[in-house]
Amino acid sequence: MVHMTAPDLDEYVEGIVIAPHGIGNSGRQLVNLNFAKNVGVGPFEVTGRAGAKWQLTDEENHNGEIVYVGTGRTTIHQHDNITGWDRTQDIHIHHIDNSAGHPHSQLVDVKPGAENVTIEYCTDGGGSQNDLDRPATSVNLAGYDCTLRWCLIQDGEGNAVNVGREVEDSPDDEIAEQVGTENAIYGNEISGFGDGWGLGFSPGSDAGQGPEHQAIICGNNIEGRVAGNPESDCPEDVPTGEGIGHTGGDPEAIRATISEFEPPNMESPDQSSSADLLLYAATALATASMFVPYSVRRFRRRST
Repeated sequence: MVHMTAPDLDEYVEGIVIAPHGIGNSGRQLVNLNFAKNVGVGPFEVTGRAGAKWQLTDEENHNGEIVYVGTGRTTIHQHDNITGWDRTQDIHIHHIDNSAGHPHSQLVDVKPGAENVTIEYCTDGGGSQNDLDRPATSVNLAGYDCTLRWCLIQDGEGNAVNVGREVEDSPDDEIAEQVGTENAIYGNEISGFGDGWGLGFSPGSDAGQGPEHQAIICGNNIEGRVAGNPESDCPEDVPTGEGIGHTGGDPEAIRATISEFEPPNMESPDQSSSADLLLYAATALATASMFVPYSVRRFRRRST
């Protein structure tokens, strides 16, 4: 529904806030971030399903993430003009309210190659599913140096949280070695996934993506199967949150802060680049209900 990407995949789009009042009833993902940096997603309420294209038909698929971050390796292989990784990074996802449990495939899917993605104060009240022969997962962390904290995740199909992803045909061994590592998972409440994993790691320790390969895992309250010891006490230097899920962390104050920003003065079309205009249009679409971006910057050349 909201697809944020650069027009040329040798650049990154930067400086966007996606914060509508509500978003839902999409055939595929609700928010899709590819080749993006410094992006804020939330707060918003999920008002309908994500993935109607296959949920309401006989099609076998899984594209129905509430927030999709990065680009999967199989997708990259379909584009001749992409030779490396999608290094989407510095993404803040917060105060997403799916307490109604609208159907979707994943609350957040962080793809290999993404880095420094923070997911906090989100509620997934059920509805995670797919139409494939593998278990669904509410949150997948296949990125590097990502954080999942103070989220309420419950009552979905398959697994609650998985860390890691198998990587084949990597164009950069250094980045491949970072996949599913140095992540922080703390202060979450997870329940209602039956025989599935509350917190699992796949492909796991043998692939260098196990619990011992993460930055910190502690202070979680998890019902169900787990790997490692995710409910252990946290060290004193680990931050403590203000509540759990979308009602924590004062979301109304965040909304008020966002609404105070004014749209930037844009150059006339004959003086402004097409990339700038596309960026502004995409920002307007994403924040059309009442919110405006905190900044709009020109596209910057991708760094490796």
